[in-house]
Amino acid sequence: MWQFLEGKLRTEKVPTDLFIDLLQQFQRLEETEPPVISVGKLRKFSERWPTGTDPQVIEIRRRNKERMIHLLIQKIESRKNLSSRFRFEENTSYTEKYQLVQEWWNDFRFHLTMAVKTPAELNRFLGNSLSGETLYLLNKARKKGMPFFATPYYLSLLNIEKEGYDDEAIRSYVMYSPELVETYGNIRAWEREDIVEPGKPNAAGWLLPDGQNIHRRYPEVAILIPDTMGRACGGLCASCQRMYDFQSERLNFEFEKLRPKESWEKKTAPPDDLF
Repeated sequence: MWQFLEGKLRTEKVPTDLFIDLLQQFQRLEETEPPVISVGKLRKFSERWPTGTDPQVIEIRRRNKERMIHLLIQKIESRKNLSSRFRFEENTSYTEKYQLVQEWWNDFRFHLTMAVKTPAELNRFLGNSLSGETLYLLNKARKKGMPFFATPYYLSLLNIEKEGYDDEAIRSYVMYSPELVETYGNIRAWEREDIVEPGKPNAAGWLLPDGQNIHRRYPEVAILIPDTMGRACGGLCASCQRMYDFQSERLNFEFEKLRPKESWEKKTAPPDDLF
């Protein structure tokens, strides 16, 4: 940062905003109280960017949803899993199918079931708007075994039109960088807290059982992950800290394989001899 402030740092990989943010953080060390921003200044600052409540943004996302509903109808028609709750009965008209998908759109299970998992399908859901370079990178990631998982709802928030709002903030969550793709396969877990030895506290001071059910352990925080469905998210962020676990195949999006063998009602039921 000092080299940057002196004008001696010559790199295009690190954005200027990062150093400005770092400078602001250091300046706060000398402040007894953070300055109070006026309402007018805050409003002026926030109005620089569109929000999800702006009419233009709402209209673009409505068109996205409309396009995806037709694609989802095609996807359901071609699915072979007849036991799914999200299927069409024989002789269902296209209008009826459209209405069903409209209703299912509000069900999170529908989006998990219909999640996009391949570069080709992603491009189709984004109106074939991805560049050849992006598709090459995503296909390279697929060949390396990198998982990809994005729900139709999340993709409907992106803007594929030439005009409108800048969606980079949310697009970056599902688009992999060349650096991540290149590194995948050689990602190492660096957290000493993940080293568990029976009977010995880890670096964060925890006495933990051996196994994979506690992830990212810190002095005051433990994230518990069950053996089944909890090992998959509702989507995969490109910046996910658990890429190491996806790489080692401890985490995945194979919902059928992760389906619990026992119901929670049975797991939590008191023993018969208790009464």
